[in-house]
Amino acid sequence: MALKYSKEYLDNYENNKNFETKQIKIKNFIDKINNNITNKEERILLLDRIQNGIKLIKENYDKERYYEYKKAG
Repeated sequence: MALKYSKEYLDNYENNKNFETKQIKIKNFIDKINNNITNKEERILLLDRIQNGIKLIKENYDKERYYEYKKAG
């Protein structure tokens, strides 16, 4: 049992670490957009598309976690 819990802990730790790394990469990318694109309308459209993409990724991630939880429970 302890081995199972430690493996789950490590998996969750790795998932969280990967998620944090992705968040940092996204933040850096958005900073580059803000610094390099001078046309305000283009910048707003691009940031809006990125935000919508992030929402979709989060929704899919939440669904996967829910199904994993439901399957385990």
